[in-house]
Amino acid sequence: MEDLPFSQTVQKYTQSEFRRELAVSRAVSGDRQYVQDRLRLCAPEILLLLRRPKSHIYICGLKGLEEGVDEALIDIARTHGINWLAFKSEMHVAGRYHVEVY
Repeated sequence: MEDLPFSQTVQKYTQSEFRRELAVSRAVSGDRQYVQDRLRLCAPEILLLLRRPKSHIYICGLKGLEEGVDEALIDIARTHGINWLAFKSEMHVAGRYHVEVY
């Protein structure tokens, strides 16, 4: 993780301050994982974080990964009666939803 952008900044925060999950789909070894798969594995924690009014979501990576992330968040939110697309729009307007893709 040390060679990733902003890794030193991110590592300064504890998991209680800044929940971070790393998914590397182009790993050289067999440890490949996609962001949407990681989100689904963390679904209970994601739901708790979504309900916190001060939570932010930051999505960083290659352009196009947003579609898979949205699909996973739609599935996760649906299990608790949340319309993810409307909720995401509210988060975006509130400045709590951030996407940095390249």
